This record gives sequence, structure tokens and C-alpha cells, in this order.
Amino acid sequence: MNFNENDLLTAQDAMNLLKIEQLDYSVVNTTDVSHIKEIYLKSKKYKGGTACEVGSLGGHGTFSLCLAGLNVTSYDNDGHKGFKDKRETLCKDFNVNWIVQEGLYALNDNVKYDVVFHDSYHFEEVIPELVAFWFYKVKDEGMLIVHDVETFSHERFMFLIGNPRFERTKDIHGRELGTYYKNK
Repeated sequence: MNFNENDLLTAQDAMNLLKIEQLDYSVVNTTDVSHIKEIYLKSKKYKGGTACEVGSLGGHGTFSLCLAGLNVTSYDNDGHKGFKDKRETLCKDFNVNWIVQEGLYALNDNVKYDVVFHDSYHFEEVIPELVAFWFYKVKDEGMLIVHDVETFSHERFMFLIGNPRFERTKDIHGRELGTYYKNK
């Protein structure tokens, strides 16, 4: 993971990273702590901006985006029963716009976001949705973060979105996080 030399960690960053580390990661489908921390560190440059999250499960991604200072809209169809209350409790100190619908519904308006974090369904069938989010929901100079990019053809996805600058990292379980940067 690369950061600019100006991206030094502050005392607040250290406290936020500790809060992220202290979350419960015991549920099998929960994004690994290393990736939740990475989402926070990459998103904090958009402090005061907006984020759209697609797929929230226990709210770890939501929490990291909120700690980064973004105004978050989170789409989750609550297919994993019992997690809605957990994520809303975790983020109770933030003003999250919780929408209980499939992430595709985010494509129905003209709102664009500084950060889009997509972690709902995976595999090849997700590529058209990711392409739509890239072109219609990510602002110029924004970024798309996608969890589990190892589950689909990365080369095909990159071709369809114009081969932007990107980074991929792997957690201890072999799951990958892709970050795609949109430039004017």
C-alpha cells in the first residue's frame, strides 16, 4: 500500500486505527482488519466528503469510512439477518444514511461520491455493476474500493473501466482489496 510522504499518521489516526483493531472480526464473511484499516487510511484524504458503501454486513467498512470523516450512505439488503442492528449500533455516533436495499438502487440517482466501497456480492456477475459504479457514482479524483477482487477477472474489469491507476492488497486469508483511482 503506497501513501504520499505527506500522509503522516496523526495521534487521531492512531486512535482511530486502534478502534478499528478492537472491532469483532470473528464472523467468517467479515472483511479482515488489515483491509478495514487500509480503507480508513486511503479514505481520510476525502475528509468532509461523501462515501457510498454497497454491502455492510457488521458495519466495519461503514465505521472506517465514518472515522475517516466522510458522510456515508450505506446500501445493504440485510440478507445476513441479524446484522442490521449490529452495524447501526457500531456507528451510532455517526450520521449514516442506512438504506435497506440492494446496492444497484444507488444507481437510480445522480449523486456521485468521493469514495465508493463495494463489498456485496462477488464473482464475474458483479463486473457490470462495478463498471456502472465507476462511471456513474465515483467523482472525478475519487476512488472505487472493491473487496474480494480475486473472485472475478481483474483484467476484464480493468479493460472496461479504462485501465486506471490501481492497487491490490491481499489479507492473511488470501482475500484481495482493489483500489481504483479516478483522475480527470
